[in-house]
Amino acid sequence: MLHTITKPFSKACDNHQYLSPISCHPHHNIANIPYCIANRLFKITSEPLEFEKVKVEYSSYLSDRNYSLDCINEAFAKVEKLNRMSLIYTSNLNSDNTNDEIVNTDNITTLILTVI
Repeated sequence: MLHTITKPFSKACDNHQYLSPISCHPHHNIANIPYCIANRLFKITSEPLEFEKVKVEYSSYLSDRNYSLDCINEAFAKVEKLNRMSLIYTSNLNSDNTNDEIVNTDNITTLILTVI
């Protein structure tokens, strides 16, 4: 059985300068940044222990940008209630493109894109 392990990657020069919560942007944009980051990390990270590591790491990045710990913790808690596999395939299954097909073979789910 093939088991692929995935985790987030960032370049050494990435300084994780997320939008500051005191910037002049609509509140809903700023409030969604921790959730979007948590959601992305949850989708990318295949192992629970690795997710806990990156959760701490990225929470620190957000905290350094002056996001409140309550906002950060709430975002990660909300994401952790979701089913990771449904997050990965929801966008593909709900797309209008009828050329996308999911094939499940020996517990390996592969997305095949048909090129027109």
